[in-house]
Amino acid sequence: MLFIKTKVLPSKIQGLGLFADEFIPKGTIISRNLLLAQQKK
Repeated sequence: MLFIKTKVLPSKIQGLGLFADEFIPKGTIISRNLLLAQQKK
């Protein structure tokens, strides 16, 4: 689950990519999965 606005756009690397559609300050939780992974450390 993502907590930030995103958009799908053509990628310079390959095919399509998922890109942030808003500024993300340092320390912002962006995903529930990331939060769970950090809690396990």
